[in-house]
Amino acid sequence: MGKFLNSKSYRFCIGVLRTIVITSVLSVRESCQQSDTASSTSLGSYNVSEDNSVCLQAQFSLSFAAEYSALKNSKDFLGTAKAQLPAADQSDVWGSCGDSNNDLNLSWDDGSYELTISFKQSSVSGWYVNSVLFKYDLRDSSVFPYATTSTGRFQTSENTEPNFSSPPGSMYSCSSTSLLLRNTNDQSYVMALKFDNLQLLPFYSVDMMSNVSSVPVTQCIQDELPSFGTVNATVAVSVAAVCSIVALVGIVAFLVYTRVKRHLTGYDNFASNQSDFL
Repeated sequence: MGKFLNSKSYRFCIGVLRTIVITSVLSVRESCQQSDTASSTSLGSYNVSEDNSVCLQAQFSLSFAAEYSALKNSKDFLGTAKAQLPAADQSDVWGSCGDSNNDLNLSWDDGSYELTISFKQSSVSGWYVNSVLFKYDLRDSSVFPYATTSTGRFQTSENTEPNFSSPPGSMYSCSSTSLLLRNTNDQSYVMALKFDNLQLLPFYSVDMMSNVSSVPVTQCIQDELPSFGTVNATVAVSVAAVCSIVALVGIVAFLVYTRVKRHLTGYDNFASNQSDFL
């Protein structure tokens, strides 16, 4: 065993362990920093009014990932863009109010990005989001590098399925959820919109305004699942370290087993050869 501890195999295992632990620490630290930054800088609150009366309230932070056609060195390839949109103070907000339809429109970067969320209400089943449209500018090279604009500078993706349904007079809430949208020019290109800290309250009435805290809340199914609490970076790193140690023990055990088996095989061969002389 002493020879093994001084062998190249053992030093290799130790190197693998150190690499795994360091990578885990850096990954967890980066993800925590990104999460903290996103939650603190991009959360926006939006209101739609008509005749000085609010009809719709919404709050969320928004990020997206989109596929697009790209060209580099005369070769076509499928690009993937990822970006987080700014908060309310950097966006234009407008919309429409109605008894059965509400609309929320947001625009960023002088119209380079536009989001339209349409709500529909039924006196029987409540309200729901019946359409989500997202328009984006492919000429934003910081987000869409090497993008081709053969089908147009502006692209639009949409989801026309019912989403975020809630009973009449209630708010929809979800800590994190995503919607899949498809490009209106080419259905093969998809986009994912991610909403964090989402709160939606359309068809806002004067009665609700007088006592917003009493408005019932419909939570998404993700938030209703059992929670084991927030896992901080220390716990995550500890778990990663334990898993790495277990993996190292498995590697060491395998190497020891292989070496012992090699010796036993050599002994069996030697004993077999000796029996020929008996």
